[in-house]
Amino acid sequence: MAKRKPSSNNIQTLRSEFKSGSTKLIYLLEGENPDKVRGVVEYLSNTLLGESGAAFNFHKYDGDQHGIDKLLQQSVAIPMMSDCQLLWIRNADKSVSDQKLEDALVKYFDKPEQSSVIIFSANKFDGRKKWVKSAKAAGYFYDLNPPKGVALVTSTISEAKKHGLTLDSELAELLVEMTGEDQIAITTELAKIALIVDDNGFAKKDDILKIILDQRSVDVFSFVNAIGPGKTATGLEIFRKYLAEGRSVYEIAPLLIWKIKQIALVQSLLNEGLSEREIPGRAGMSPYAARQSIVAAKSWGLDGVNAALFACNQCEKDLKGSPLGPEIVLERTILSICNPDS
Repeated sequence: MAKRKPSSNNIQTLRSEFKSGSTKLIYLLEGENPDKVRGVVEYLSNTLLGESGAAFNFHKYDGDQHGIDKLLQQSVAIPMMSDCQLLWIRNADKSVSDQKLEDALVKYFDKPEQSSVIIFSANKFDGRKKWVKSAKAAGYFYDLNPPKGVALVTSTISEAKKHGLTLDSELAELLVEMTGEDQIAITTELAKIALIVDDNGFAKKDDILKIILDQRSVDVFSFVNAIGPGKTATGLEIFRKYLAEGRSVYEIAPLLIWKIKQIALVQSLLNEGLSEREIPGRAGMSPYAARQSIVAAKSWGLDGVNAALFACNQCEKDLKGSPLGPEIVLERTILSICNPDS
C-alpha cells in the first residue's frame, strides 16, 4: 500500500490497479455518478475487510455534517479483529472548512496510517486547494467522470484496439462527434466496425468511414456546411432532400441546433483570443468538431453566428408551441440562418 508516482488517473487506471491486486491508503474519487463511487467502496470493503470485518471496521461520514477532524481521529484508531479499517467520507470537499484542518490533512497525506484506507468522494474537488494538489501529486486522485473531447478520442482509439481494430485519430474524432460523446454508442459502433476487419486485422479506411457516417442518418456536417449566410438555395435543397428521404424535423432540428451552439461557443472562444489549438480542450470538443466549428465561425462572422443562434433558440420554442407545422418552423429557421440581415 505504498504511495505511487503522480499520474493522470481515471476509472480505467483504477480498474487496472484493482485487477493487479494493488490498493492504496488514500483515494480521492471525483465524479457525478454515485454508482461508480459506491462500486469502488464496495470493492475495497469486500477485498480488505470481508463481510464480517466490515461490520466493525467500515466507517462512513458525510462532509455536510462532519469536519475532516473526526475522520482523522478515527484513522489512528486500532482496527477491531482486522489488519485495517476502511473510512469513506462523501461530499469530502465540504469537510475541510479552515486552514487548520487543511494543514492537518496535508500532513496526513505525507504520512498516512498504514492500517487505514480512506476514501474521499465528491462531485467536484477544488483543484486550487492545497490538500487536493497534495493528493494529486501523490497519485491519490481519480477522475471517475466519463472522458470528453480530446480525452474521449484517445479513449476511443484505445477501446478500438480491444476490438482488434486500429483507428487513426481522424476517424476516432469523427466517430466521437457522430455519436455525441456517448460511450455506449461508441462501443457499439466499434463492434460493428470490427466485423469488417479481415483475418490480418486490416480494414479499409473508406469502409470504416462509411460505417461511421451511417451511424446517423442525418450528416450534420454536410447540413451545416450547406447553410450559412448567403446559402439559402443549398440550405433549402438539402433540407428538402432529407424530408424526401423520410427524415423527421424532430430528427433534423436537434442536430442542427446542437451544431449551431457548438459554432457559437467556438466563436466566443475565438473572440476571447484563444488560439485554434486551445479551443478543443476549452470547449470540450473533439479536434474534428472544433475544426468544423472554427471554419463555420470564421466564414459566418460574428453577426452571422449570433443570428444563427437566435434563430435556433426561436426554433426550439416554436417547435414546442407554435401553431405552425414543424416543417415550416425549421424552414424558417434555415432562412434566418442564411439571411442574417433580413
